[in-house]
Order: sequence, then C-alpha cells, then structure tokens
Amino acid sequence: MEEIVSTLISNKLYLIGAALIVAIIIYALLKKIIKLMVIILIAAAIYIAVVHHSGGKLPEKLEQIKNNELNGSGEMKELKENIIKTIINTSAGQSSSSSSEKR
Repeated sequence: MEEIVSTLISNKLYLIGAALIVAIIIYALLKKIIKLMVIILIAAAIYIAVVHHSGGKLPEKLEQIKNNELNGSGEMKELKENIIKTIINTSAGQSSSSSSEKR
C-alpha cells in the first residue's frame, strides 16, 4: 500500500491520472444524488397535487410546509395573520362609515 502511494506521489503523470479518476467518481456521485433529489421533488409535487385535487387531507407536516409554517420564526404565518387582520379592520371600518353615511 505504501508503495502505491509513494509511486503516485513521486510520478506526476500517475498523480494527475489518479486525481482525474477521483474527480470523475465524485462528479458521477453528485450527478446521481442531484438526479435522485429532482425525482423525489417531482414525486412529492405530484403527490401533493393529487391529494389536493382529490380533496383529501394532507398529512400534518405537508400541510405545514404548504402553509409555510415550518420556517424557524414563523414569519410567514405572522405576516399572513397581520394582513388578514388589516383587511378585516379596513373592511369593517369602511362598512360602518358607509352605513352611517347612508343614514
């Protein structure tokens, strides 16, 4: 084993060849991992679309992901609630002012 390592280190041509082989192996592994991730994401999107289209209930974690509730601080949920409160308050204020104007 030591002879192989010393031969690779001493001869630049062998070192370049070994580095090239290692780089090709790493590239192939990364390519397969990325392809697998894309397939999993597509399958998850199709699953969510089918369940949503059929009117079924998503599992709790998927429902939270769909509603953006799984981020660290819950900023999206708070922002959504604030917008809803603002819309409700504005529409309630407009309807009460418009009803008093009609009288």
